[in-house]
Amino acid sequence: MENFLSSYVLTFSNLIWVNILLALLLVFFERRNPTSTWLWLMVLLFLPVVGFILYLFIGQDMRKKKKFKIKEEEDNYFDVIVADQEKTLSTKEFLKNNLGYRKYDEIIKLNLVGNKAIYTNDNDIELFFSGEDKFRALLNS
Repeated sequence: MENFLSSYVLTFSNLIWVNILLALLLVFFERRNPTSTWLWLMVLLFLPVVGFILYLFIGQDMRKKKKFKIKEEEDNYFDVIVADQEKTLSTKEFLKNNLGYRKYDEIIKLNLVGNKAIYTNDNDIELFFSGEDKFRALLNS
Protein backbone atom coordinates (compact mmCIF):
# COMPACT_ATOMS: atom_id res chain seq x y z
CA MET A 1 0.00 0.00 0.00
CA GLU A 2 2.84 2.36 0.88
CA ASN A 3 4.55 1.61 -2.44
CA PHE A 4 1.35 2.42 -4.34
CA LEU A 5 0.96 5.68 -2.43
CA SER A 6 4.55 6.79 -3.11
CA SER A 7 4.20 6.02 -6.84
CA TYR A 8 0.93 7.98 -6.89
CA VAL A 9 2.61 10.98 -5.22
CA LEU A 10 5.55 10.77 -7.63
CA THR A 11 3.22 10.61 -10.65
CA PHE A 12 1.12 13.50 -9.39
CA SER A 13 4.19 15.65 -8.68
CA ASN A 14 5.52 14.93 -12.18
CA LEU A 15 2.17 15.97 -13.64
CA ILE A 16 2.32 19.20 -11.65
CA TRP A 17 5.81 19.97 -13.01
CA VAL A 18 4.74 19.23 -16.57
CA ASN A 19 1.69 21.41 -16.03
CA ILE A 20 3.82 24.29 -14.72
CA LEU A 21 6.13 23.93 -17.73
CA LEU A 22 3.15 24.04 -20.09
CA ALA A 23 1.79 27.09 -18.28
CA LEU A 24 5.12 28.88 -18.73
CA LEU A 25 5.17 27.95 -22.41
CA LEU A 26 1.65 29.33 -22.75
CA VAL A 27 2.66 32.65 -21.21
CA PHE A 28 5.87 33.15 -23.17
CA PHE A 29 5.14 31.64 -26.58
CA GLU A 30 1.45 32.16 -27.24
CA ARG A 31 0.59 35.66 -28.40
CA ARG A 32 -2.91 36.07 -27.03
CA ASN A 33 -5.20 38.41 -25.27
CA PRO A 34 -4.00 38.71 -21.62
CA THR A 35 -7.46 37.81 -20.33
CA SER A 36 -7.44 34.61 -22.36
CA THR A 37 -3.93 33.79 -21.15
CA TRP A 38 -4.94 34.20 -17.50
CA LEU A 39 -8.01 32.04 -18.06
CA TRP A 40 -5.96 29.23 -19.57
CA LEU A 41 -3.36 29.52 -16.82
CA MET A 42 -6.06 29.06 -14.17
CA VAL A 43 -7.54 26.10 -16.06
CA LEU A 44 -4.09 24.49 -16.38
CA LEU A 45 -3.15 25.04 -12.76
CA PHE A 46 -6.45 24.14 -11.10
CA LEU A 47 -7.31 21.19 -13.36
CA PRO A 48 -3.88 19.67 -14.08
CA VAL A 49 -4.65 16.80 -16.46
CA VAL A 50 -8.11 17.86 -17.60
CA GLY A 51 -6.89 21.44 -18.20
CA PHE A 52 -4.13 20.25 -20.50
CA ILE A 53 -6.56 18.10 -22.49
CA LEU A 54 -9.00 21.01 -22.72
CA TYR A 55 -6.22 23.29 -23.92
CA LEU A 56 -5.22 20.82 -26.64
CA PHE A 57 -8.77 20.62 -27.99
CA ILE A 58 -10.18 24.09 -27.33
CA GLY A 59 -7.23 26.41 -26.74
CA GLN A 60 -5.45 26.11 -30.07
CA ASP A 61 -5.99 29.06 -32.38
CA MET A 62 -7.08 27.39 -35.61
CA ARG A 63 -7.87 30.70 -37.32
CA LYS A 64 -4.19 31.62 -37.38
CA LYS A 65 -3.27 28.29 -38.95
CA LYS A 66 -6.05 28.71 -41.51
CA LYS A 67 -4.83 32.22 -42.39
CA PHE A 68 -1.31 30.93 -43.01
CA LYS A 69 -2.66 28.09 -45.15
CA ILE A 70 -4.68 30.53 -47.27
CA LYS A 71 -1.65 32.82 -47.63
CA GLU A 72 0.51 29.89 -48.68
CA GLU A 73 -2.03 28.93 -51.36
CA GLU A 74 -2.16 32.52 -52.63
CA ASP A 75 1.64 32.70 -52.72
CA ASN A 76 1.83 29.45 -54.69
CA TYR A 77 -0.75 30.76 -57.18
CA PHE A 78 1.15 34.04 -57.52
CA ASP A 79 4.45 32.17 -58.02
CA VAL A 80 2.87 30.36 -60.97
CA ILE A 81 1.81 33.71 -62.46
CA VAL A 82 5.31 35.15 -61.98
CA ALA A 83 6.96 32.08 -63.56
CA ASP A 84 4.55 32.26 -66.50
CA GLN A 85 5.30 35.94 -67.00
CA GLU A 86 9.05 35.32 -66.84
CA LYS A 87 8.66 32.86 -69.72
CA THR A 88 6.41 35.24 -71.66
CA LEU A 89 8.74 38.23 -71.27
CA SER A 90 11.69 36.30 -72.65
CA THR A 91 9.96 35.07 -75.84
CA LYS A 92 10.95 36.64 -79.15
CA GLU A 93 7.33 37.22 -80.15
CA PHE A 94 6.72 39.34 -77.07
CA LEU A 95 9.85 41.38 -77.80
CA LYS A 96 8.69 41.94 -81.41
CA ASN A 97 5.20 43.11 -80.38
CA ASN A 98 6.37 45.37 -77.54
CA LEU A 99 9.14 47.59 -78.85
CA GLY A 100 8.95 49.96 -75.86
CA TYR A 101 9.61 47.05 -73.55
CA ARG A 102 13.25 46.77 -74.61
CA LYS A 103 14.05 50.16 -73.10
CA TYR A 104 12.87 49.04 -69.65
CA ASP A 105 13.62 45.35 -69.98
CA GLU A 106 16.15 45.21 -67.11
CA ILE A 107 14.04 47.11 -64.57
CA ILE A 108 10.93 45.08 -65.42
CA LYS A 109 12.78 41.80 -64.90
CA LEU A 110 14.34 43.13 -61.69
CA ASN A 111 10.90 44.02 -60.31
CA LEU A 112 9.46 40.70 -61.42
CA VAL A 113 12.17 38.52 -59.92
CA GLY A 114 13.02 40.61 -56.86
CA ASN A 115 9.60 41.79 -55.72
CA LYS A 116 7.19 39.64 -57.73
CA ALA A 117 5.81 42.83 -59.26
CA ILE A 118 4.23 41.62 -62.48
CA TYR A 119 4.41 43.65 -65.69
CA THR A 120 1.13 45.09 -66.95
CA ASN A 121 0.20 47.01 -70.10
CA ASP A 122 -2.11 49.96 -70.72
CA ASN A 123 -1.79 51.44 -67.26
CA ASP A 124 -3.21 54.89 -66.69
CA ILE A 125 -2.12 57.33 -64.01
CA GLU A 126 -3.43 60.68 -62.92
CA LEU A 127 -1.34 63.09 -60.90
CA PHE A 128 -2.91 65.15 -58.12
CA PHE A 129 -1.18 68.18 -56.69
CA SER A 130 -3.71 69.04 -54.01
CA GLY A 131 -5.95 67.11 -51.67
CA GLU A 132 -9.09 68.85 -52.97
CA ASP A 133 -8.44 67.60 -56.52
CA LYS A 134 -7.86 64.08 -55.24
CA PHE A 135 -11.06 63.94 -53.22
CA ARG A 136 -13.08 65.55 -56.03
CA ALA A 137 -11.85 62.86 -58.43
CA LEU A 138 -12.47 60.18 -55.81
CA LEU A 139 -16.06 61.32 -55.26
CA ASN A 140 -16.72 61.56 -59.02
CA SER A 141 -15.56 58.02 -59.70
